[in-house]
Amino acid sequence: MILSSVDSVADPRLRWDGESPASADKWARATTRPIFVVKDENGHRFSLKKELFLNVYPLPQNDRWRAECEAVGASVVGRGNTGDEATLDWIKRFRSVVQSYLEMRPFEMTIEDKEIWTRIGSVIDIGKYLSTKPIVLKQAGKLVRMRTIDAIVEWEDGTREKVKLMAFDELFARFRPGQSFEVLVSRDPVSFRVTRAEAIRKLPTYIPATTSERDELWESVVGKKGVLDTASKAGLDGIDEKYWLKPIEKS
Repeated sequence: MILSSVDSVADPRLRWDGESPASADKWARATTRPIFVVKDENGHRFSLKKELFLNVYPLPQNDRWRAECEAVGASVVGRGNTGDEATLDWIKRFRSVVQSYLEMRPFEMTIEDKEIWTRIGSVIDIGKYLSTKPIVLKQAGKLVRMRTIDAIVEWEDGTREKVKLMAFDELFARFRPGQSFEVLVSRDPVSFRVTRAEAIRKLPTYIPATTSERDELWESVVGKKGVLDTASKAGLDGIDEKYWLKPIEKS
C-alpha cells in the first residue's frame, strides 16, 4: 500500500479550542486555495476533472503549516513553514502518489490502494492523461542542415526529419552541419512529432575508415590474409580438431 505517513484528514476548525487567543489567531489565518494545474515530472499536465481546493492552515502546537484536500483524502498531505510551502509540498506529494499508482497493476493493489486510486480517478481523467502523455526516448542523430527556425536531422536509423529549433536546447543552435549528437526527445503520441528535445550532448563525428585502415584492423584481429589463404587451401586437415563444428548428437 502506498500512503504517506499522515493521520486522517481533519477539519482545521476542530483544532481551535474556542478559548485560546493564539489558537483563534491561527484559525483566522487558515485559507482555502484552488489548484488549477498539476504537472507530472516531465511537465505534462494531469487532466483535472474539477478544481481541487486545499485547506491550508497552521498547526496549533507549532508554527508549521499543513495542506489537505478533501477530494483526495489522507493519502496526500503537504507540510511547510508557511502556507505557500505547504501548498507546494502537497502538489509534489500528489504528483508522486499519482505516478506511483500509475505504475501499479490492479492485482498489486490492496483494498486501501484501490480506494485511494478511486479517489485519484475522481479528480484526474486518467485515460486522457495517458493518451496525451508524450513518448520520451533517447535518440542519436546528425545535423544535416540548419535554417532560421528549423533544421534537418538524420537519425541513427537513416530517416530524416524537419525539427523546430524552439523545441531543442540552446546548444543545438550552435551546431554545424555534420555534427553528431545524442538527445532526450519527447514526441507527440499521435503525430510522433518532436515536441521537446533536451539534455543534448555532442558525439564524436563518424569518419569512415579507409581501405588500408580496415585491412590493418582485420589483420590485428584475425591475422594476415596470406596465412588465412594457406589454412583454407589445406582444408580441415590444417585446422585443429577442437575448432571443428560438430553436430549435436540426438539421445
